[in-house]
Amino acid sequence: MTPPSPTANDVGVLSVARVLFTVHGVNSDSDKLSRIQDECRTNIPDLNTETCSWQKFFPWRLFDDATATLVKDYVRKSLLLTFRQHSDRGPVKLTVVAHSYGTLAVLKVMQDHLPGLQIGSLVLLGSIIPRDQQWDGFIANRQLSEPPLAIIRPFDWIVRLSRVYNGQASGALGFIPQGMHRPIEIYKHGGHTSYFPADCEDIRNVVLSGVSGVKAVSRDEWFDGLRPSNRVRLTLTAAGARIAGWLLTMMRSLVPRF
Repeated sequence: MTPPSPTANDVGVLSVARVLFTVHGVNSDSDKLSRIQDECRTNIPDLNTETCSWQKFFPWRLFDDATATLVKDYVRKSLLLTFRQHSDRGPVKLTVVAHSYGTLAVLKVMQDHLPGLQIGSLVLLGSIIPRDQQWDGFIANRQLSEPPLAIIRPFDWIVRLSRVYNGQASGALGFIPQGMHRPIEIYKHGGHTSYFPADCEDIRNVVLSGVSGVKAVSRDEWFDGLRPSNRVRLTLTAAGARIAGWLLTMMRSLVPRF
């Protein structure tokens, strides 16, 4: 006699633990990301949440290679511990939401190709990841299950200064298409910390359904909705960031440890 097909009510069948893991930036804290976690838990009762936080760990002017290594190692240990704690109990759908320098730290962890770690979905807020980053390799080796979701804010002048942290302004300018698997981009208004509450719905949908649960918004679509005054403001933001970046580079070369 053929045994009956398993159903969602069977113990251990189709039971996937949802985990939301957040990583904040170097010179910010996790308050708004924690509020996103709270909002997601309200709407997804079985959601598990974990925070990788170091509470404004370093002044930005002291950020160097040694500091970057410390941050990466901390994110690596926290991410692995979270994944292993939940995967020991059964299948896990891990959603990582990273903001600012946290995006670059998560990328560096993924580049280590840690055995067994699988990120179901990756959401990038205020990203400073290189704009020409390729994602095909991460998906091919199952380090990442799908292309990341990148929420892009052209008025974010902070990421336009990300050269201070050896980053690039992907969170303001978007990603340059590379390979088969390209980030899903949603262009929005706002600045570097405008993600709460504006991005809660998108993050909640990613936790539930992956990036297929969100609708991409291109730069052209976003730009077409700008008022003339905001188009002027965007031009001034870009020009101001270029000047500020040049001044920072000059100051760091002239003043030790600036």
